[in-house]
Amino acid sequence: MEKIDAFHIGPPKSARTWVYMCLQEHPSVVVPKRDLVHYYDIFYAKGEEWYSQFFSRESSDQIIIDTTPSYIYSPWAPRRIAKDNPGAKIICSLRNPINRAFSHYWHEKKKKKIRFEFSEVLENYDLFSSWVEPAFYARHIERYLEHFSRRQILCIPFRLLKNNDEEFLRRILEFIDVD
Repeated sequence: MEKIDAFHIGPPKSARTWVYMCLQEHPSVVVPKRDLVHYYDIFYAKGEEWYSQFFSRESSDQIIIDTTPSYIYSPWAPRRIAKDNPGAKIICSLRNPINRAFSHYWHEKKKKKIRFEFSEVLENYDLFSSWVEPAFYARHIERYLEHFSRRQILCIPFRLLKNNDEEFLRRILEFIDVD
C-alpha cells in the first residue's frame, strides 16, 4: 500500500469538507473517492487492500490525503496513522468549540437525523461526549504529538477561512508542499 502523505483530521463542521472539495480539484493532490473513509478509526481491521481502493494516484508526483474528520478524537487513529505513515503531515482546522457543536447539531437536525434539542447536549453525558468532546482540541492533539513531531502538525483557525479563504487554503497547500 502506498503511504498517505497527509491527513486532514477534522473535527466535523470545521471546514474539512470545503478543504476536501478544494483539494479534489488540485492536480497534484489525490483525495479519497469518498470524503469519509474511516479506515484508521472504524475499518482498520479490513486491511490495507480495502483502504487502498479509495485512492488512485496517476503519477508519483501527486500526494495522497485522507480527509476523515473523526480521526481527531479517535483514541486509536494517531498510533495507527503513525505506524503506517510515520512521515505524514497532520492538518487540523480548529473552530470555536460551541460554534462547532451548534453547527454540527443544526446540520444533523436539518437532515432529520436527530430529535433532541441542543440544550440537551449540555445535560446528557452521551450527547455531551458526542457533540462537545470532539472539540477538546488540546487533549486530541496531545495524542498526535505522542507520535508526530510538532513540525508535522498544522493547526489552522477556522476563523481564517471566514476572513480569508484563499489564505486558509494557501497555508494548507504550503504545509503539504503543493504549489
